[in-house]
Amino acid sequence: MYDYIKAYFAEELAEGRAKSMAEGRAEGIAEGKREATVSNAKAMLFDGLPADRVARILGLSLDEIENIRKEA
Repeated sequence: MYDYIKAYFAEELAEGRAKSMAEGRAEGIAEGKREATVSNAKAMLFDGLPADRVARILGLSLDEIENIRKEA
């Protein structure tokens, strides 16, 4: 019986770790995409593109563009 319980918890632990790793990987990818979008927005604004055009191209709101402009 002990071996069964031990195996069960080992399997649960392995599944939990795999799920955590997948979630962490997804969060990292999303964060990387966000950083790239912000970097592109800053470059476009620096080059003089209007905020509404940058927002449309990158799929951001004008509020997000204004926040990015304030960061730059």
